[in-house]
Amino acid sequence: PAPAPAPAPKLSADQICKRIASTLEEYVETEDIKEVAATLEELPNKDQHYYVVSKSLEMAFDVIKYTDSLGKLLDHLFENKVLTMKHVEKGFEDILEFFEDMTIDFPAAPKVMGSFIVSGLSAGYVTWDFLKSTSDRFMKATDYQPKFLGAVLKSLMESLGTVEGRKVWQESGKTLNDFGVTDQMAFVNGNHLADLFPLQRIEKSVVAMLEANKADQEIIDEVESMIDVVDREVSRCVVKCCLGKIFQELGGREALKQVTSENLIEPNEKACFSKRQELLRRWLGKDCDQSYALFELQDCVSALEYPPGFFSRCLATLYDLEVIHEKAIEDWLQPPDNRDPFLTAARKRFDVRDNIEAKKQAQKFVEWMRKDENA
Repeated sequence: PAPAPAPAPKLSADQICKRIASTLEEYVETEDIKEVAATLEELPNKDQHYYVVSKSLEMAFDVIKYTDSLGKLLDHLFENKVLTMKHVEKGFEDILEFFEDMTIDFPAAPKVMGSFIVSGLSAGYVTWDFLKSTSDRFMKATDYQPKFLGAVLKSLMESLGTVEGRKVWQESGKTLNDFGVTDQMAFVNGNHLADLFPLQRIEKSVVAMLEANKADQEIIDEVESMIDVVDREVSRCVVKCCLGKIFQELGGREALKQVTSENLIEPNEKACFSKRQELLRRWLGKDCDQSYALFELQDCVSALEYPPGFFSRCLATLYDLEVIHEKAIEDWLQPPDNRDPFLTAARKRFDVRDNIEAKKQAQKFVEWMRKDENA
């Protein structure tokens, strides 16, 4: 019988990387994704697949026009399980470890990296936890982390637009502080991210208009002119501004501590709330948004150190003015597990003692409300 063919010589890690590099160089000319996938499947050592990611990033840094086609390639390879999360993370880590230095030789690197990351976030092979932990390791010591985040967020807005970009950032559960940002206003202005982080701008404007005693409708028109969609974060911000002004008109912490009334509704307090009834109600049409706003009330009254009976009176007044409804109050007391997870997240922002104290302070009104509803 004829002798068996000699086995193909094993490729070294370096040879595999060279094969991947030549395959990618051919791909950017032909954009034949199937050919790349077939080549990778033939390679003997799948551990080296991470190099597809790191080499793609390097090539796009050098030639920006390759960014879109290489991004689509990574999306396809991950979706078809040619690349794993382990490959992707290793590939990004190899670049991010030296990313700050690379930006000197490749000025377009931040924009390109941002584009790849946004694509990865959408496709599921990049996570915010990975971005935070990796930038902590490689960028925190040199204070480059905020610049890195700025590049990512600018790409987020450019790729997804204001509404979807804000949604992705909010759902990340991360804060600017998580990425080393100490001066948030400077960060937002320096990276032209006012549309992504409109709250500071809106808060400043609403506070000024409240101080000038502008009508509710004027304030509503101003807020709606500043942002495309008024979401629950914006509505909570407006509620915070209103409460701050109302509490100021009532004399603040010391004056409220002197009130000894046993009534659930005090005429002078109701008068102050009534002046801003339209503004308070404007974006609180849904029970879940009302519940979310109640956490702002909790925060504001907690900051006053819970003047005796005041929290219950606030709840009673808002309930009487139909700013909040019974269901919203019940969901604030016990956020439902099976829906509106942002309510559970909002409660977790407070420590256990404060949540216990808030419920205790609300008890008088809650007992009255439940009795009234069951009557």
